[in-house]
Amino acid sequence: MSTISVVMPAHNAGRWIDEALASVLAQGSCLREVIVIDDASTDDTAERVRRHAAADPRVLLLCNERQSGAASARNRGIAAAGGEWIAFVDADDALLPERLQIMLAAAQRTGAAIVADNLAYFRDGSDVTVRTLMPVRGMPAGGMAMSAAEFLRRSPPQRSDGLGLLQPMIRRDFLLQSQLRFRESIRSSEDFFFLLEALLAGARLHVLPGALYRYRLHAGSSMARIRDDARFDAQLQVLQELEAASTARGDAHVAAGLRAWREYLVNVQRPLLQLRTRFIRGERGAVVAQLLCRPRLWPAVAQRALAWFRRRVLGASER
Repeated sequence: MSTISVVMPAHNAGRWIDEALASVLAQGSCLREVIVIDDASTDDTAERVRRHAAADPRVLLLCNERQSGAASARNRGIAAAGGEWIAFVDADDALLPERLQIMLAAAQRTGAAIVADNLAYFRDGSDVTVRTLMPVRGMPAGGMAMSAAEFLRRSPPQRSDGLGLLQPMIRRDFLLQSQLRFRESIRSSEDFFFLLEALLAGARLHVLPGALYRYRLHAGSSMARIRDDARFDAQLQVLQELEAASTARGDAHVAAGLRAWREYLVNVQRPLLQLRTRFIRGERGAVVAQLLCRPRLWPAVAQRALAWFRRRVLGASER
């Protein structure tokens, strides 16, 4: 039986982490350990994990003295993992029973180095599934292999819920051989770049249609967006590196997908960041004038305004 290490970064997740840990510990004999990296929480997250560790030796708690971000926390978990496979679970989410066993069986059947499944979105305080990340209709029952080009095609930069949200299970020996880690300089879309770089390094990804991962929507945690120039520049630099490497390899489809991401950041995301800064400063007239001159920004502004309306007026939480 192959063994799986689950890596779970956590920051102020005391409200949800008991449910997350219980769902992981119920996965069965394939689970070797669950490594929780408490990223300098100020609530009772660490204490709750200690109670689980006292009751179950499979729970390991690592504590960061200073908050370092999810990418750094995941990398610390990878370094501590001893399983043949490493799976990632966020501390505010949950797994359906036998999820890891189903993914492990798919890995053994296909020979893939990475296996992922669909996500079922649910709102905090309700067990009802709102929607899934990927439409199940049209996907083969046994899942599908996904190339880097297809991964990019299904993750356009204007979407906040692209396939970078997948929570994969990946062979530990592949991570050791490739020396692949989450890029800690990127505090936005680091999951997307981790999966993409794994594919570009030669890993085979198999995606299952079943939504066995429960992805919690709540107001306290939003789908990450670039909030400052340093994070923007870090992400842009990675895109440029990967695009140049893909072009050198002659992989035109991947290079084109990366170029689309880069152009969106430069032509839409950065101007939006500048508009946001001016809006916060109270320069409302200048913001309106700039928007009138740049119709390319209108769809992105409308998308964000709708998301704000849903959160503030309709009470629809979003992560």
